[in-house]
Amino acid sequence: MQRPTGVVLIAALYIISAVFMVLVALGAFFFGGLLMTHAAAWGVPVGGRFAGGIGAFIGVIVLVFAALALVVAIGLIGLKNWARVVAMVLSVLGAIGGLLSLLPLMMHFAMFLVFWALVRIAINVLIVWYLNQTTVKQAFGA
Repeated sequence: MQRPTGVVLIAALYIISAVFMVLVALGAFFFGGLLMTHAAAWGVPVGGRFAGGIGAFIGVIVLVFAALALVVAIGLIGLKNWARVVAMVLSVLGAIGGLLSLLPLMMHFAMFLVFWALVRIAINVLIVWYLNQTTVKQAFGA
């Protein structure tokens, strides 16, 4: 069976997400190192090194998620059913995260942030809906 176009688009979204996550991780490493360097230059005993360690920790965690996104994208391209299931789980978690990001906006309304949260929720819900279509399930052999 031919690979559905929507699956290719979802895989592309995961690849783009992985690239952005790698950039975020590099930024966390850079700013963590910058904090450590300035802490050493200013003679700060613990605080700067701790902040630098937090930057490195965040960078590693984000790199792990980038690798997960890349593995899921490759699995989707290869029409692996486990990748379809993992993509649906990640989309449900993303939709929940989008809903939770709306909570603080109830106190401080920011139109752009509300719009972005709603777009994020809609994309995640559409991914779950699409991956549960009968033709898509058949393409994955499910």
